Amino acid sequence: MNEEKLFSVVLRTKNEIKNIKNFVESYKLQTYLHKELIVVDNYSTDGTREWLNSQGIPYHLKGDERVEQGNYGMLELSKGRWIGYFDADMYMSSNLISSLVNFFSSNSNLVAVRIREIILGKSLGSRVRRFERRFYENTCVDAARVFERNALFRVGGFDLDCFQANPSAEDWDLDRRIADLGKIGFLDNSFDENYSEETKNFARTRGVSVRDNYPCFFHNESEFSWKWYLNKKKYYSKSIGSYIKKWGENDRIVKLQLGLKYRFFQVFFEQKKYKLVLQKPHYMFILWMQLFAVGIIFTAISKSCDEKSDE
Repeated sequence: MNEEKLFSVVLRTKNEIKNIKNFVESYKLQTYLHKELIVVDNYSTDGTREWLNSQGIPYHLKGDERVEQGNYGMLELSKGRWIGYFDADMYMSSNLISSLVNFFSSNSNLVAVRIREIILGKSLGSRVRRFERRFYENTCVDAARVFERNALFRVGGFDLDCFQANPSAEDWDLDRRIADLGKIGFLDNSFDENYSEETKNFARTRGVSVRDNYPCFFHNESEFSWKWYLNKKKYYSKSIGSYIKKWGENDRIVKLQLGLKYRFFQVFFEQKKYKLVLQKPHYMFILWMQLFAVGIIFTAISKSCDEKSDE
């Protein structure tokens, strides 16, 4: 195996029997041949491990949380020159890895790359989420998912001491630390390689009209509901304190990532993104209501945590 050409895909799983088949399919459809799949499972009990066994796909057990899984796969098991971490509810476009390798090879100063994320789903909530995600691309709200091996090892992967107990914003933290070593790029073209028909059909049947061949990963939120969304934000609001404590609440980036001014307004209008707002003002209205609800949750949880710390 030529490690100078090898791309390592680290897949973190826990009870993902509904999603893992699709992710593995997307891995097999990759046009880039020099790749390895490393599955790190957090003791699944829903048949995930049994399915992997039936497919002859080796896996490794590691827990308690995704930061530990990620580091185990990336730092201890991977052999590739480039390393990316993914979750089982994602689906890679068939041209993703080849585009990433070309992008790294064409830009020698890159230490990491951010990738376009496209939310799947036909419901109104999913369409609004898909709309929302476009504004965050290559901003401080985004985070690198693929790394040059030497740079990743120099920073030591995810900060286990900080995020093992409270795994929230560990991706932001890694993105910031690795940015000190070089440039983080945003994968903005496919190097003229088309999607496979399987990729196109996967996206279309889940509400996404594929009009270009932009390398990306699709994120499966096809069962989106407002209850699920708010509960998810509630969970992250409770555990994001480790990130705030590490960088400081007065840190400039923290203020942007969590502040009302940037998250409610600036991120939607910088870099001429106002054109997207004008295209779908009704989506923008729903999105602002959604963000307002998240803001209330975050404020309430922060106040509760402050009161407990004063006791």
